[in-house]
Amino acid sequence: MKKYLAIVFAITLFIVEVGSFLWVLHANLALKDDLALLAGTDALVVPNSQLVPSLDNIVPAFWGSLFITFTGGLVISVIICFLALICIKLFKRFRQKTGLGNPIRSLAVRLAVPGIFLAGTFMILIAFTDQSIFHRTRDYLLLSNPLGIAVSKVYYTYSPYAVNAVQPPIEKLVKTVWRSPNVGDTAVLKPILSKFGWFQVKSMDATSFVIRRTEQNHLAFLAKDKTILTVAAADFIDDPARYLKQYSQNTDSARFIRGLCAAGLLMGMPACLFLSIYFSYAAVFSLIIPVTPARFFSGVLLLATAVGLTIFLYPNHPTNLNAIQAMLSSRHVKQRIEAMRLLSGRGVSINDIQGTLGEKMHSPSIAERYWVAKLLAHSKAPQSVHMLKQMLDDPEIIVAAAAIKSLYRRSADRQTIALFKKIAQTRPEWYVQITAYNAVTAYHGR
Repeated sequence: MKKYLAIVFAITLFIVEVGSFLWVLHANLALKDDLALLAGTDALVVPNSQLVPSLDNIVPAFWGSLFITFTGGLVISVIICFLALICIKLFKRFRQKTGLGNPIRSLAVRLAVPGIFLAGTFMILIAFTDQSIFHRTRDYLLLSNPLGIAVSKVYYTYSPYAVNAVQPPIEKLVKTVWRSPNVGDTAVLKPILSKFGWFQVKSMDATSFVIRRTEQNHLAFLAKDKTILTVAAADFIDDPARYLKQYSQNTDSARFIRGLCAAGLLMGMPACLFLSIYFSYAAVFSLIIPVTPARFFSGVLLLATAVGLTIFLYPNHPTNLNAIQAMLSSRHVKQRIEAMRLLSGRGVSINDIQGTLGEKMHSPSIAERYWVAKLLAHSKAPQSVHMLKQMLDDPEIIVAAAAIKSLYRRSADRQTIALFKKIAQTRPEWYVQITAYNAVTAYHGR
């Protein structure tokens, strides 16, 4: 039975990967067409010209689609395997001409022991799941070894390709719109649409978002010749965000996929990880002891693994501010990272440890440099701006992106925004480009 379930799981995951790959590739090609419409204009768009050739390349589409497959795809595969397991059990019992209650009871008995321990593991995982658990896993597990660093680099390099495919229309970085000549109000509507990131094109065939004026003198928002929304021009001018958001919601074809990806990221990946660990333990124990005690001891060891992992990701730390700052001088990089994480979370002024951070901005640890950039956002010392500008050139994607966010918070002026524009136009990493672009649009939109 396990063999058949493994086959079902693999086939389902493969089918999801094929669909995800085609979805991402289609989104990339559509994005490339939109970028071609804006070529030659002075509009700031990302991805920049360095990344345009990658949009019709199957390699980035493949790596990007893996993000969808190993989040939402895991959820689908697990659900299908669970349904297949129930069907197999019921089918066997019906063939033996027993009642309906027997297979359900048998299934419950067979899964009781591992189920208890798996449930306990997941409860511990959920209890400690907060926004920092992803950063902690990245900092303490991935970025602490060459293989993990490679995995992290792949994620931050190619995940934007997947994000572009599943984003709601209003959040896409490149959005195009065509306005019918009878719409009028060009002096009013054009700045409104530009403010929300919609670039106006000259051909109706080049975009799916079309605005026309109806016989009742209302604005009609169309998507692929289908009227999505009708609104009075005055109402739209008074509250454009409301109606553009409504249009986006009504044309959002990736909402279900995003939900599956979110569920997979929070539950599917941890569940598959712990299930893999459990069955690995069970396979080893079953070689030396009978199956039933093997399951029991595998569950116990799995629970111990979950507790140990939680302790590793959430080490004990002092609550006193001076003691936390003293951790910055620790010989252990994990202690220093934890201290910066705590200081950043508290949002306290760090002027008195400016020199210490200056030493650590060149640390060989990627995670430590990342938290230096995050922490400098809370500094009021003049040299912090200079330090952050230096960190913009960091070769690691997450460090450069963190420096952009902190520098925007620390010194959002015209000179800084011009620097962000240059980064968006010249850096080769899409993730860094997006961060710089978001800072520029946030500055102009505030």
